[in-house]
Amino acid sequence: MNKKKFIAIIFVLIIVIVLFVTVFKKQDPAKYVEENNVSETELIKEFTSEEYGNIYLYAGNEYGGFIHLLIRHSGDYFLGHEKKQIESQFPEKTTGKQIIDGIEEVIDEGHKVESNKDKNYVLEDEIKLNGEEADYRLVIKVENNSVVTFFKIDPNLNKNEN
Repeated sequence: MNKKKFIAIIFVLIIVIVLFVTVFKKQDPAKYVEENNVSETELIKEFTSEEYGNIYLYAGNEYGGFIHLLIRHSGDYFLGHEKKQIESQFPEKTTGKQIIDGIEEVIDEGHKVESNKDKNYVLEDEIKLNGEEADYRLVIKVENNSVVTFFKIDPNLNKNEN
């Protein structure tokens, strides 16, 4: 192989990699975790807060993290999952990016509320998510500062229940 062909191949590979990364970054994070076999420990988003330090949203599983939010609280993802919650706690067609933006807003603007469990702390705030305003609760695990869950607070329930 001559030098010109080698350089051309390398150039094409670089273009393909750049296009792949660009397309990947534009993909909705919820679609990404739904369509790929991601590790529970894959970091989806790191939030920075002056008050709470770095807070981590991991892919997680059905019990905590981003996958938990999509299975248990969103009506738009993981539709065939056995633990699927029927009623969505987010407005219809809320994207993963919008959920992440909502989490960030509660971290930035929310107020800490008492929690019955000393292993978690709870933030709440009224935010606008996908055009709908409501009170949301964010639960963060003290041990590793990771998001456990995030959902719209049912006004018919006691606000301090977990």
